Amino acid sequence: MNGRITQNPAYGLLCSFISEYSIISAPKPEFLYPKMNKIEALKKIDSLLGPPLVKALSLLLLSQQKRREKQERKPERAATSFSVIPACPESGSAPPAVVPAAAIRLVLFIRPGGIGDAVHLIPAIRAFKAMIGSAEIHLLCEKRNAGVFSLCTEISRIYLYDKGPGLLTCLANRYDAVIDTEQWHRLSAIMAVLSRAPVTVGFGTNDRKILFTHSVAYSHDDYEVLSFMHLLEPIMEPMLGPLTATAPTFDDDAPFINVGEDVGEPEAGLQNLLPLYPGDTLVSIFPGASVKERQWGGHRYGLVSAALIARGLKVAIIGAPSDTLHARAIIKQCPACLDLTGKTSLAGTAAVLKRSGLLISADSGILHLGVAVGTPTVSLFGPGIEKKWGPKGKRHRIINKCLPCSPCTEFGYTPTCKINVKCLSMITEDEVIEAAVELLADG
Repeated sequence: MNGRITQNPAYGLLCSFISEYSIISAPKPEFLYPKMNKIEALKKIDSLLGPPLVKALSLLLLSQQKRREKQERKPERAATSFSVIPACPESGSAPPAVVPAAAIRLVLFIRPGGIGDAVHLIPAIRAFKAMIGSAEIHLLCEKRNAGVFSLCTEISRIYLYDKGPGLLTCLANRYDAVIDTEQWHRLSAIMAVLSRAPVTVGFGTNDRKILFTHSVAYSHDDYEVLSFMHLLEPIMEPMLGPLTATAPTFDDDAPFINVGEDVGEPEAGLQNLLPLYPGDTLVSIFPGASVKERQWGGHRYGLVSAALIARGLKVAIIGAPSDTLHARAIIKQCPACLDLTGKTSLAGTAAVLKRSGLLISADSGILHLGVAVGTPTVSLFGPGIEKKWGPKGKRHRIINKCLPCSPCTEFGYTPTCKINVKCLSMITEDEVIEAAVELLADG
């Protein structure tokens, strides 16, 4: 292989991605790039390789479009069908392909990212199934968010693009429509093109928009559940007419993930992990967050826990094994807390939340899971966009200092804070305790 190519950092990142995600085996020249986790590597690959790959694919699609223009146009079909916008609509007026609405039998949703994005996508998946009940829905996602989709009965099959041959197996299917729910990065849009589906829908947030047959606008002012709902509109409008009374609705106060309270782990049922008695009120606390700028601190959660236990409440700490250090800091302040970190799967955590009278958390995937199962929440916001990610409805309280520099997160990226995350550190334990007590009193 050419020496210049093997010394290119992009080659090192691509080899790492391909090998780590089990598509093929390739040597990983680790000296070419700094040590990073899979999420960071994927984002880096996207930034380096995404733009040229999008350009190459757009040229290919344009070439195909020009060939279609030379062919004789087919007559329009009946009103039970809808048109597919040309892949490169700004390049000319190609005859649109036509797909009968009744032919939508197999649909793929693509969802990279973490738990929060996955949770907010569930209402759109359920709305799609309600609209086209005969359609079979597949999901292409990653290991870290697959547990959320296992709680959605409308999904027939889940593929993991970061484990085994999941990506290739998925793309071997012939989908009638592919809906890419990624907000910014390009690799998922490329996957949508490689699916060969006649209908592809995605957010037009950058040059990725030229790869979709239907590009949808994205706004940071929209609640993320509604943003994902908008992705259904290009398919729904031709079938149902203008989206007015026929548009899917979202009830802010209704749970949208159903989970039984008997969900537990094979080695220990939920009752063994969480001994509760009639009349006990459980408060769950999630001290972690995938972004360190959103972590309020175990010491402070510990002080809140002690105050709640002094009021006769039960407190459980939930989270993954990576949240154990936060849990220890809480227990140091409040030994009476029940530590469940690392002891439940995501489904088990959802069951704990279902049994909880309240969840206290910063902006995190577990916060959104709590909202989804119907648990009242007290949430701490600062770096994240409250309009987009803040829980809606009467059963939730958001504490946000609204500093001039916040929110600072955009498209999943939170910059390193130069003022020690003042937007969160200014939130006091008393404010959290007061909000929790008021919400519990409201029932």
